[in-house]
Amino acid sequence: MPAAIKHTRTSTLDVAYEESGAADGVPVFLLHGWPYDPRCYDEVVPPLVAAGCRVIVPYLRGFGPTRFLSAQTPRSGQQAALGNDLRELMDALAIERAALAGYDWGGRAACIVAALWPERVRGLVTGNGYNLQNIPTSAKPLDPVSEHRLWYQYYFHTERGRAGLEANRGAFARLLWKLWSPPWTFDDATFARSTTSFDNPDFVAVTIQSYRHRFGYAAGDPALDEIEARLTVQPKIAVPTIALQGEADGVQPPQASAKHGAYFTGPFTRRVLPGIGHNPPQEAPQAFADAVLELIQQRKRNRAGIPFVNQHGECGYGEAWIEYAFTLHSLRLRPAVSVRLVLVAACALIDPDGRVLIAQRPPGKSMAGLWEFPGGKVEPGERPEESLIRELREELGIAVKEECLAPLTFASHPYPDFHLLMPLYVCRRWEGFVEAREGQQLKWARPSELRNYPMPPADEPLISHLTTLL
Repeated sequence: MPAAIKHTRTSTLDVAYEESGAADGVPVFLLHGWPYDPRCYDEVVPPLVAAGCRVIVPYLRGFGPTRFLSAQTPRSGQQAALGNDLRELMDALAIERAALAGYDWGGRAACIVAALWPERVRGLVTGNGYNLQNIPTSAKPLDPVSEHRLWYQYYFHTERGRAGLEANRGAFARLLWKLWSPPWTFDDATFARSTTSFDNPDFVAVTIQSYRHRFGYAAGDPALDEIEARLTVQPKIAVPTIALQGEADGVQPPQASAKHGAYFTGPFTRRVLPGIGHNPPQEAPQAFADAVLELIQQRKRNRAGIPFVNQHGECGYGEAWIEYAFTLHSLRLRPAVSVRLVLVAACALIDPDGRVLIAQRPPGKSMAGLWEFPGGKVEPGERPEESLIRELREELGIAVKEECLAPLTFASHPYPDFHLLMPLYVCRRWEGFVEAREGQQLKWARPSELRNYPMPPADEPLISHLTTLL
C-alpha cells in the first residue's frame, strides 16, 4: 500500500510526496515520468526500504496533489524547472545528498541535478541515459522513423493538440503507455491507479509548455534562465551512474541512447533490459531497485579505498571514495624504480555565482607566486576529507562538513624527488567567511579565467574539469 502523502513547500510549489523507510536511512529520490505518476514505483520502494533506505517519491509539477503556490508563476514544464524543483525539494527536506533515480521527465530532473550540482548526488539511476535536452539543436530534423516516434510532441505544438490533451487526458496516456511499452500487459486497475494524477489543474498547461519549450516554440520562466543557460552546453555527469535502457522502448529505442556514455565522466554502466519498454520501474521493478542498491552498496565498498574505472578506461569518482593513500599499483603505473608517493587533497570552493577560489602561494614557500586550489598534504592516519576539513579551517577560517565535499577528479604528476597524487573535491557549502589566514592572496575567478593565473603543473590539468562542470 502506498505511503501517506506528505507536503512541503519550495519557492514555487506545494510539493506532494510519499515517504517510506527509516528517517536516518540513505535518502533515495524516485522520480516518475510523463505521463506516469508515483505508482510506477510501488514495487521498487519495498526492497529499498528493506535495505534501510529513506525513500521519497514526489509528484512532479502538474501531477497529483502538487500545486503551484501563486497564480502568477508560469506553468512551465521546461527542463530547468524539473531540475530546480528537485534541488529545492532536497533543500526543503534538509537532505544534503541523496541517490537519485528516474526516467523520462523524472530522469531529466535527476540528470540535471547530477550534472549541475554533483555534490548533492550519491549516485544516479537514469532511464535511457543522458536525459538533458539539447534545445539549441532541436530544430534540426531527425530521420523519418525517429520523427514518427515523436508525433505526440508535434501534436502538442498546435492548439488542436492542447485541446485534444485537455479533452482526453486518460485516453492519451493509455495510448502512449501501449505504444512506448508494447510487451507490457498492464490491466485497467493498474492504469486507473495513475490516471487520477492527470486531473491536476495544471497538467495540460505544464505539459504543453514543456513540449513547446524544448523546440524553442515557447518562452521559458525568466526565473530559470540562468539554469537553462548552463544546460545549453550539455554539461557532463561525473557521479556514479547506471543507465537502464528498455530493449522494447517504443519512444527511445536502444540505438538512441547507445552513445550516451560520452556524457558521463564518472563510473558508468549501461544495461539493456530485454522485453522492457519505456517505464522500467513498473515493468522491471526488481532490476530498477537492484540498480539503486548497487550504487549505494558500491559506495560503501569503496569507502575501503577501491577506485572505480569507467567504461572509457578513465578514473572517476562521484562520491567520497578517495579515502586512503593510493598506490602506484592501483593507478597501474609501473615505474622502473621506487617513487615516493605524496598524497595532497585540494578543494574547489564554488560560490553562488559559479566562481572558484584560488590562492597564491606566499613568499618563502616552494613555487611561491603560483596560484593553486586550497588544500594541503594528507597527514598519516588522515583521510583526504579529514585533511581538507582541517586545511580549510586553518587556511581560510571556514567550517566544511564531509558530506559537502564531492570528489571531481584527480591529478597525478611526477616531480624530481616524489610523485604527487592530488584528488580535487568540489564544495559549494560551508560555514563562516573566507579569509586569508596564512598570508596568501585569494581570488574568486570564473572557470574561463583560471588559465590567466600561473599554476603549478599538477593543478593546471584540473582546470578543464572545472570548466566542464561549471
